[in-house]
Amino acid sequence: MGAKALRLCAFMMVLVCVACVQYPPIAKIALLAPFEGENRYIGYNALYASWMALAEADQPSSMLLAIDDGGRQDSALDRAKAIKQDPSVRAVLLVGDDALSEPVRQALDGLPLLVVSAEGELPDEAFTARYLASAEFAPVPSIFAINAYNAMQEALELISAP
Repeated sequence: MGAKALRLCAFMMVLVCVACVQYPPIAKIALLAPFEGENRYIGYNALYASWMALAEADQPSSMLLAIDDGGRQDSALDRAKAIKQDPSVRAVLLVGDDALSEPVRQALDGLPLLVVSAEGELPDEAFTARYLASAEFAPVPSIFAINAYNAMQEALELISAP
């Protein structure tokens, strides 16, 4: 057998071995928020904070699925129905009035829903510094950032529980 044939055989064996490896399924956490229009700052605060929480948790089998609510209740409802169709979505973070509407919540029935509200304490200096350092274009964090960060941590705990 020639050297070329031997290398080809070895390469094929490696491919077969790699193909047999089982990877853990990806668990998605959906973020339904406004990313366009006058309330986009809310969505982007939640997005960057959720990315930061996910990076700090270091759970490679989890990912964030950011979805624009469309700026209207009917489009938020359509997107909620689409989220519900994806069996890999294990939790949903809801941000903004359109995403928090009752029809949207009903469409997502059966999934853990975590509300990112405008209530609570503003982010402290330590959080603000970590948040701004986490991404080059991260906006100045608001109350939505700290609440989304906490909601994302809670979602990650929910999906990692047996």
